[in-house]
Amino acid sequence: MKPHALFFHMRRFASLLGAWTLLLCNGGQTQAQSPCFYAQGYPASATRIRACVPFTIELVDCTGGGQNIAYRFQEGGERTASNTFTYTSPGLYSVTQYGNFPDGNGGFTGDSLTKSAYVEVLATPTPQVRMERCNGRRLRITAPAAPYEQYVVNWGDGSPPQILTPGNTLNHVYATAGSYTPVVRGEYLLNRIDGQNCGKDTTITLAIYEDINTSNFNFQMEVQSPLSVCEGRVLLAWENLRADWQYSLEVSRNNGAYEPVLQLEDSTASSVEYVWQGNTLTQSLRFRLNVRNACGESVSFVSATYTPPLSQLPVKVRDLQLSFTNDNRLQASWNDSEKAYPELQELELWQNGQSIKVLPNSGNFTGEEPQDMPACWQLKKEGSCGPIAHSDVVCPLWLTIEQQGRNQYNLSWQPYRRNDTIISSTYEIVLSDEGGAEIERIAAGNNLQSSLAPTDTLRQLLFVHIESVLPGGFVSRSNRRRLERPLQLHFPTAFTPNGDGLNDIFRPKGTFVRSYRLQIYDSKGSLLFESSNMEEGWDGAQAPPGSYLYRAVAEDYLGRQYSFEGVVTLIR
Repeated sequence: MKPHALFFHMRRFASLLGAWTLLLCNGGQTQAQSPCFYAQGYPASATRIRACVPFTIELVDCTGGGQNIAYRFQEGGERTASNTFTYTSPGLYSVTQYGNFPDGNGGFTGDSLTKSAYVEVLATPTPQVRMERCNGRRLRITAPAAPYEQYVVNWGDGSPPQILTPGNTLNHVYATAGSYTPVVRGEYLLNRIDGQNCGKDTTITLAIYEDINTSNFNFQMEVQSPLSVCEGRVLLAWENLRADWQYSLEVSRNNGAYEPVLQLEDSTASSVEYVWQGNTLTQSLRFRLNVRNACGESVSFVSATYTPPLSQLPVKVRDLQLSFTNDNRLQASWNDSEKAYPELQELELWQNGQSIKVLPNSGNFTGEEPQDMPACWQLKKEGSCGPIAHSDVVCPLWLTIEQQGRNQYNLSWQPYRRNDTIISSTYEIVLSDEGGAEIERIAAGNNLQSSLAPTDTLRQLLFVHIESVLPGGFVSRSNRRRLERPLQLHFPTAFTPNGDGLNDIFRPKGTFVRSYRLQIYDSKGSLLFESSNMEEGWDGAQAPPGSYLYRAVAEDYLGRQYSFEGVVTLIR
């Protein structure tokens, strides 16, 4: 018989003997008894017992004569006659015993006993130990501070197990390099009579090595295509990751110092694919992978050097030339040879230093809207690495007109400039009709202003622009301005209808008159004459000499209405 079983039977015998002695001493009367219980496998005197989930408890009744014994195994639980129960969730549980017990007078009295927080059921998570491999076939295991109270380490090579306390580290050297499966069991220290503990194992298979330098990581670099504008993609990959090693990826640009790109540790993956994004257009690249084990020993791997398609930025967009259409839309042409690079298939059009439109790099462009103010223009391409392409800044010819009289205009224009340098030298003033047909061309020399008094009396609406032949033969034209000349109608103040052929008829002379009506009144307001033909005037008829009132209305070719009124003297 085991010692603890013998001790239990001796205690039971002593209890029965004491009860029998009391019965004899009291003349056959039994003494009152109280509820009593404890958990099988644990000391009867324990105020709390501990076990791992799931836990099946078996209660021992030690009342010595109680009847109708029942138990409640947790607060709010059901009362049951069974003395066993299985706990499936961690926690602290109170247990209550119910029954009828001898009252010392030959009868029984109902009573109960509650042991508060008597059962502690413990969770069993997988132990989160850290296993770190080092050169020289060494393995280092570090235990966390919680939740377990001790760790039993089996190194997997036949050596005796070792106890590891929470928060501490054990080191082990294997006899040979190879694959081993150490097992670490996290344990709670229980208060069982048999001395058993409970917990959970963690198992991992490790490659124990002689030296980190002999490991093969298959480090590779691949520049992915197509290249984007300064934001190319480089795929970096390596294998044989180990959770206890640290990995740092670095990049060298144009043979410069290495810069950190990625830090990786505690990885559970077996391989890595990492995409680096940056300027692959104009800078050479070289990547380095540094691997460091837990003991500080390291090895490095360097990729091949990537050579960029371009060596210098920005690329020059050449021969940007600007002009205007008849309706003042911007026209641009340039040399589009740089569009051979995929990243330069599009360009941005900038106006006065502000990007306004993305254009296909086709070598020409015509704006959608007419321009109403002078501006300077540039073609550019911006990337995260800054400008990758640009043209000169070009300011095309721009004409301004001020009217000085009924048919007198002052013209001034801004010269054609490239990067603040004037490249136009001589200019011509070009008059045209509404459809763009040229009417007159006037040489202006190298002047930037001129007076204009059009001699054309047939067209009320004229258009004017400036042209200049630039070096290389490109003819640039300015914006075109509209000249709306006013209707002109002049009336004589007197006439002499005497038949001498001089000033015999009263009629006006004018230009740009589309329709017309003339009326003559005497001093009494009587209408004497009316005509809608400018070639037909008033000959005075039989009217006596004197003053007469004339009124006229006219419309020009632009649809504008005019009114005239005055006094004409008839002299005979």
